[in-house]
Amino acid sequence: MKKNAFSLIEIIFVISIVSIISVVVIPKINNSLNKTNLIKLRGDILLIQDGIAQYKNKLLLKNNYIDFDRLDDDDIKLFSIVLSSPILSSNEQKIGSWSKTSHNNYKVYIDNINSVEFSFDIVDKSFTCNKNNIYCEELN
Repeated sequence: MKKNAFSLIEIIFVISIVSIISVVVIPKINNSLNKTNLIKLRGDILLIQDGIAQYKNKLLLKNNYIDFDRLDDDDIKLFSIVLSSPILSSNEQKIGSWSKTSHNNYKVYIDNINSVEFSFDIVDKSFTCNKNNIYCEELN
């Protein structure tokens, strides 16, 4: 008798191996994607902080130290005063999207649900996150 198909035991064995592999691999992929997003956000934050320092130094070198009290001129192109390429605001709650919540307060989404609030302090000229947020330490 010639065998042309897989037996039920062979199919169950293959399905169990595939499920074991997927249980191990999928969480690792999700974890690496989350770390990648956090690294990108850290880069954005460092870029903004560096832009603030460079803008402040530029004003000092020109002997034109005007106390700047904002990082942008509108709600669409965020950080346009301190960055040569501003970050575009988004109303969507997606990973890595920035939005302006008030005059000197900004929000960035860590994932589709969680966000972190950042504030520009006009006295210290610092851009820091709300220390009550658990993601704040990971981003700094």
